[in-house]
Amino acid sequence: MAEKETSCTRKSCCGSACAPRPPIVYEVPLIDLQDSTLIPRSAFQDAYDSHQALHIRGYKPSKQANNDAEFFHADDVKDLFDSLGEQDKASWCIENEKNHKPNDDDDDTEAKPGNFLHNNNKGRGYCSFLVQHSQEVLEDLLTSRLPMVHLPVKESDSKDDNSTATMKVNYGPALWLFFGKNYNSNESLLGRPEHTDSVTHDGTFHYQLSGTKIWRLRPTAELMEQNESSPSNKKRKVEESESDKEANNHHIEIECKQGDILLLNTRLWWHSTIIPSQDTPCISYARDIYFSEQKHDCENEQQSNRESSMTN
Repeated sequence: MAEKETSCTRKSCCGSACAPRPPIVYEVPLIDLQDSTLIPRSAFQDAYDSHQALHIRGYKPSKQANNDAEFFHADDVKDLFDSLGEQDKASWCIENEKNHKPNDDDDDTEAKPGNFLHNNNKGRGYCSFLVQHSQEVLEDLLTSRLPMVHLPVKESDSKDDNSTATMKVNYGPALWLFFGKNYNSNESLLGRPEHTDSVTHDGTFHYQLSGTKIWRLRPTAELMEQNESSPSNKKRKVEESESDKEANNHHIEIECKQGDILLLNTRLWWHSTIIPSQDTPCISYARDIYFSEQKHDCENEQQSNRESSMTN
C-alpha cells in the first residue's frame, strides 16, 4: 500500500522523564484496479478521507462517447493550444524558467508556446496552460477526447448494483494541462519549487496521459494536527516531526506512469514534481473537485488562485 517514504523519530518529554512518542506515520494509499473498472465508494472514502491523497493504478479507459474520435495524445497538444481563445492562451505558464530551454539549440526562453509544444521540437522544459473559456474546445475534450473524465469510483456500494455509474462530484471550471520534455538528458527536470496551494476545493485529480512524472510530497502541519486528533488515525508513512520545518527532508515519492491517477489535496500537502529523462513527452491533465453538493463560486476562486492552482 505504501509509496516510497523516509521517516524520522519524534520524542516528547513529560516531566523529568523522556520517552519515545508513538509516531504518527503518513502514507499515500495506492489502489491498483487490476481487473476492476471502478473502486467501491467505501474503499475510496476510507483511503482518501484520512490521507487527503490517493494514487490509483491500472485504470483502463472506456470507449469514447464519439466512436469516430481518437483519444487525445501527445501529437494533439500543439493543435489544442492553437485552437484556444486568447484568454486561455494567456494562461500559458513556464513552471520553472531556470530549467526551460524551448529549443535544442536556442536559449531564448521567450520562444512561442506553439514552437515548444510541437512534437518535433527537442527543447527541454516544463509548462502548463488551462482550457476554461474556450467552451467548445473544453466540451469536446470532456465528451469524446480524454481517456478519463470522472474518477473511477462507484456511485453505490450496493452488491446488487451492477451499474457503471460513477460517484457524483462537482468540478472547477478549468482543465489544466501540464507538458514537459526532458529528452536524452543526464539530469531530471525540476518543476516549480515545493509549495502548497491556497484553495478551498476538496482535491485535484491528475491523470498521467503520457510519460512519467515523479511527485514529492510531505504533509503540512495542518494535516498532521488534523490526523493526530482523528479517531481513524491508523496507517501513515513519514513520521511526525517537531515542526513542519523539521520535516523538510522527509518526503514521499510517487512515480506516476501513463494511465496513473493522483488525487491530492494541494492545500494540505507540500508538493513538487520532477520529470526524469525520457524519450517521450510528459503530459498530464488535471481538474479540481468538490465532494459537497452545495454550489461553490468556482469561477472566482479559480481566478483569484490562478498562480498557485496551476502549478506542480
